[in-house]
Amino acid sequence: NTAQFLASDKSRLYQEDDVIYVDGVPGGTAAGTDTYTITIDGIEAYAAMQSLYKLFTNPNTGSKTLNVNSLGAKTLKKSVSTNLAGGDILAGQIKLLVYDGTNFQVIG
Repeated sequence: NTAQFLASDKSRLYQEDDVIYVDGVPGGTAAGTDTYTITIDGIEAYAAMQSLYKLFTNPNTGSKTLNVNSLGAKTLKKSVSTNLAGGDILAGQIKLLVYDGTNFQVIG
């Protein structure tokens, strides 16, 4: 759960406004199922190698997209180019996502 995640290593965490950062990477909780939305202050455009942490509140049932700050939905991929299968992400999981210029790569 989020409390355990935040308590795991406070030296790597800080909060600015409503955004929590882990080693300088912003994070947040997304709403939705399979079509996720998230708002993170300071992100005004997608950029290659842009990273963020995301707490998934719902498991996925198939392919997923993420729309950050209403910038447009981007597909989440695993293993570089593979769409997610149902159950790849569990409710309560925190994942690192890295934008590759086209999609968000799910790391971990």
